[in-house]
Amino acid sequence: MSQQKESDIQIAYIREAASLIEDLSYKLGRPVTYHVTTFGCQMNAHDSEKLEGILLAAGYIKEEDEDKADFVIYNTCTIRENADLRV
Repeated sequence: MSQQKESDIQIAYIREAASLIEDLSYKLGRPVTYHVTTFGCQMNAHDSEKLEGILLAAGYIKEEDEDKADFVIYNTCTIRENADLRV
């Protein structure tokens, strides 16, 4: 599969997710929120930034308080056992 075709597929999925998130926000009467907690190396932090960009593009709003977020992601390193143990 070409890189362009893969990008087009990813954009289509984000658009579909955005539509679903918009519907959910309307039903809830408020924005749908997310929180990302990162454990591990700089690469994990970079991956978390990518995840946040996707979530924002889909219509989620960042929530600093993990307990208040509708959707929580724990991004950890599977290479280094220490990060997994901290989770």
